[in-house]
Amino acid sequence: MVSRQQIATNRLRSTAVARRWATAVLMGAALIVVVDAGAAAATTVKAEVDRKRVPVGETVELTITVEGSFGGAPTVAKPQIEGVEVYRGGTSQSFVFSDGRTEATVTTVFHLQVRRQTDFKIPVLKIELDGHEYTTRAITVEVLPAGQSSDSQQRSADTGRRTASEPASRGEKSGGGQAGDDVFITTSVDRAAVYVSEQIVLSFKYYRRITPWENPTYKAPRTEGFWREDLPPERHYRTRVRNMNYQVTEIRYALFPARAGELTIEPAELTFPDDPFGRFFSRRRHSGPRRLVTDPIVIQVRPLPTPRPPGFTGVVAAAVGLTAEVDRSTVPRGEAVGLKIVLRADGFLKSLADLPVDMPESIRLHDAAEELEVDVSGERLRSRLVVEKVLVPTREGTYSLPTVVLSYFDPDEGRYRLARARPGVLTVVPSDLPVAGDEMSGFLRSEVARLGRDLAFVHPVSGGVRRRWRSLPELWYWWAAILLPIVALGVWRQLLVRRFCGEWRLGRACLVTL
Repeated sequence: MVSRQQIATNRLRSTAVARRWATAVLMGAALIVVVDAGAAAATTVKAEVDRKRVPVGETVELTITVEGSFGGAPTVAKPQIEGVEVYRGGTSQSFVFSDGRTEATVTTVFHLQVRRQTDFKIPVLKIELDGHEYTTRAITVEVLPAGQSSDSQQRSADTGRRTASEPASRGEKSGGGQAGDDVFITTSVDRAAVYVSEQIVLSFKYYRRITPWENPTYKAPRTEGFWREDLPPERHYRTRVRNMNYQVTEIRYALFPARAGELTIEPAELTFPDDPFGRFFSRRRHSGPRRLVTDPIVIQVRPLPTPRPPGFTGVVAAAVGLTAEVDRSTVPRGEAVGLKIVLRADGFLKSLADLPVDMPESIRLHDAAEELEVDVSGERLRSRLVVEKVLVPTREGTYSLPTVVLSYFDPDEGRYRLARARPGVLTVVPSDLPVAGDEMSGFLRSEVARLGRDLAFVHPVSGGVRRRWRSLPELWYWWAAILLPIVALGVWRQLLVRRFCGEWRLGRACLVTL
């Protein structure tokens, strides 16, 4: 029988065990919450607009930026705003690898087309990422009457620089036409003050309310002093300018200034055929010109700050990502290992000679391949440089491969920065190749294996064979068999002469009378 004291003791033990388990579960849950809170705190989300005062009919650019260490892709829903049409502009991503961590930046752009003269508020936007929900702040935008200058236009007038060649205000008419005409053209840049080699996006837009009889002839603006890359394809869309609907054709270019100072983007031209252009404008009270020309744009190019850090590669970009990896982590001594380095940037990489890579003396470094790719599918030009190296370790051991470091200039921050990438650890095991310092045989391991396969069909000879067979001319009885018939015929001839002539005669024959 179990006593009451034993029952009470068992109950106390069960209660203590349950308490310990509950404490462990609570501590684990608290740890998970702390880890999740730290990951969430490392991610920042912000929303910005290019201007907070905008006339009716014009567009506000909303940019949502997500920065931090996260694994998934953020989901950004299109905002719903009364009296404003929202168009998705595109999404760009950049990654920076530093000290074993991945820092990502994802930027999503929306274009807000204002339809009525009523101030509006961009609501709080919710962004889902890695199981967490982030929110942005609300932004209020003031809507002005059509034709009134906005914040961006006022800032351009105050600084004395033009950020874009926009349509002329009401009552003025430039060479490219103005809003309200049947057709007009503009050229604009996304920034008017840049550093040397910093990217500028130049946009040419052709607005038309009525389709001409024939397509006009387009002459692209001259961009002397810039490296230029096209950003295809052409864009075609509809928009409203001053309460009028227009069809728009947009052609874009990526420009990279090659020197400091004032550089001028020359005018763009659009020329229409004579007769169709006359019919096209004959119904309008204000007839337009047959040749439309935009205004030139002056770009202020600043030199890179000095002194420049040692090892500066000349790369000027705001979004830079660098990765490095080897194709295997364990290798026999003397065999080759592939090292792949990938550089991504929103800059001009054609002038980059090579990525600096240092290796210890016990690892020989050889160039393998290099490939440059240009991505023009987004809002800005992005380059991808892939450099492949071959590493040949000459000694056994474990090597922590040196970090690949790229020195570049960040124009957004106005300072020089470093991008780092660690290839990892390489373990070199012994092999049957010559030791370090000896001369190589000249045969690769693959060649030796192939030679072994070629000789596989050859078998060793029997041990009973003591000497090789000689050829017939080397045998005495071969010559005896050839000469014996000749000798026998000579002897037979002499016997016949002795019988019939009675004596031995050589060379002369006797007359035999029958």
